[in-house]
Amino acid sequence: QEVLEVINMENELRRAIEGNSLELHYQPIFDVDGGKLEGFEALVRWRHPERGMIMPDRFIPLAEESGLIVPLGQWVVNAACRQLKNWDDESGAADYGLTMSVNLSCKQFAQHTLVEMISRALRENDIAPPRLKLEITESAIILDPAAATEKLRRLKEIGVLLAVDDFGTGYSSLSYLRQFPMDILKIDRSFISGTDTPKENAEIVRSIVDMA
Repeated sequence: QEVLEVINMENELRRAIEGNSLELHYQPIFDVDGGKLEGFEALVRWRHPERGMIMPDRFIPLAEESGLIVPLGQWVVNAACRQLKNWDDESGAADYGLTMSVNLSCKQFAQHTLVEMISRALRENDIAPPRLKLEITESAIILDPAAATEKLRRLKEIGVLLAVDDFGTGYSSLSYLRQFPMDILKIDRSFISGTDTPKENAEIVRSIVDMA
């Protein structure tokens, strides 16, 4: 029964991706000094017609295991860029500075067509490359450092911003940090939301900020 449930959900997820029936929710990003809205992070959600809202912790692992994470990730990039373009059109400004952050999975980052896909999404939606932030986990980079360096270099040539997601929980190798052309260190939430060791967490966060 569990196997059949997984197979059914996988087929339904495939149809949802192909039918463009997923949706993005946008988490605002603020400048904490002045309170200015800087941009958004795109978060994918699946509103199933029978199961209701299915959260990412249920369908993202399934997408990773089945390989659907690649077309799913491509859908997210395209939809996020399209939304940014829509906001531009509604505001009457070609570029009013808001950025869009999108998460890349390990499998998506490993795709040889990733750079071309990103370039096409930016071009088709007339989005300036620095307005797109690609968030990549340390684990995705560390799997093949040589290939990752080349991939990140090509992404930087496009002009997009690159962020290390969940920084501080993985390998956090200083040599790799120096080697990779990253723009942003996104500190893992465990360091800023935990209450067990606030003093120690504050010291770690301060060190990461200084290092960045």
